[in-house]
Amino acid sequence: MILLIRMILRINLVSLCASYSTPKKKITYWDCLCYCFTSEGLKINCTKPTIKETVELIIRDYYQNLKEKHEIDYELILYYSYCLLKENKSICKTLSNIFPYILIDEYDHFTNQLLTTYNDPLYEEVTTNASFLCTFFKVIKAGIGEGSIRTCFCTGVLPVTMDDLTNGYNITEILTLEPDFLNMLGFTYKEIEGYLRYILDKYAVGQGHFDETWQLIVSNYAGYRFHPNGESLFNATVFTYFFKNFVVDSSTVLDVLIEENIQTDINWIRQLTLSLSNVKATLDTLAINGELFYGLTDLYKKIDKQSIFTIRFYPIILFYWGVVTLKNKYSATFPNEIIRNELLQSLKIQI
Repeated sequence: MILLIRMILRINLVSLCASYSTPKKKITYWDCLCYCFTSEGLKINCTKPTIKETVELIIRDYYQNLKEKHEIDYELILYYSYCLLKENKSICKTLSNIFPYILIDEYDHFTNQLLTTYNDPLYEEVTTNASFLCTFFKVIKAGIGEGSIRTCFCTGVLPVTMDDLTNGYNITEILTLEPDFLNMLGFTYKEIEGYLRYILDKYAVGQGHFDETWQLIVSNYAGYRFHPNGESLFNATVFTYFFKNFVVDSSTVLDVLIEENIQTDINWIRQLTLSLSNVKATLDTLAINGELFYGLTDLYKKIDKQSIFTIRFYPIILFYWGVVTLKNKYSATFPNEIIRNELLQSLKIQI
C-alpha cells in the first residue's frame, strides 16, 4: 500500500514538472526533491538558482492539489508519525511489544539526494542532534538499551548518513564488508545456474538455450565482489527483473534489460559530475583505463560529509553505488558491461 501511495504521488509530481518545463528550462522530478517538513511546516531549499523559483511553485502547487483532493504526501505521513510517537511514548512502548524488530529499507534515500545531488544545507539540518532523523534513531537506541526493541536492521546505499548520526546512534555495526555476510548481497553463480535451468525447463524454452543465455547474463549482470577475495555475485534486483521478463517472453533469448534502479543511480552520478569537476575527471579515468585505484584502509574507514567530496574517496563512493566493484586489494573496476555502457552513455564519454 505504501509503495502504491509513493508511486501515485510521484506520478502527480512528474506531471506538474512537465507542465512547468520549457525547451530551455526542463524541470525533473529529482529537481523537486528538495523539501522537508519541520515543526515550522514545509521547507523548500532548492540550490539551483536558474530553476529555484519554478521548483518552489511546483512544490506549492503539488501540495495545493493534494489538499484539494484530500490526499496526503508520503513524507508528511512520516512527519506526523514522528510527531505522534514523540508526544505519546506509550504508543512507542505498545508498538515495541508487538514489533520487537525494526527493519528500515533505504534509510539514507532522501539524505543521499540532498548530499550528492545538491550538496544541500538541509543535509546538515536533518543529521544534527536536534533533527527529527537523529531523534528517531536516539529513540531506537534507547529502546534497544531498555530491551523493548531487540534489534534494528537498516539497509541503504551510502554509509555516510549513519556515520554522521553517530552522536545519536553510536551502536551501529556495518555488515557490508563482513566475510560471513558477503553472499547475502547477491546471487552466487551456483544459485543462478540452478534458477536458469529450472526456468528453461518450466517455460518450454529448453536447455538448448542455456549456453547463449548464460553468456548474456554473466557478461551483463554478474561481477559484483564486496571483498577483494570474495566470490563474484549477480545483482539480485536486476537479475530478478531479467528473469521476470524472460518468463514473459520465453520463446527467445532477451536482449539486455536495464532495471530502473540502475538508471536512477547513474543519474545521481551524472548530477554529481555537474557540480564537481574532479568527479568527472575520476570517471574519465575509469572509462579510459577500466579501473580506479583505491586504498584498502579507506574501504573500512568512516565516511562523513567531508569525505564524500574528497577525490581520494571517490572510488569507495562509486563502489557503494555499484558503479565499480573490487578487482583486487588495490583497484576497482566495472562489474559488468551493463554498468559500463550505461555510465559511458550517460556521461557521453567517447573512448
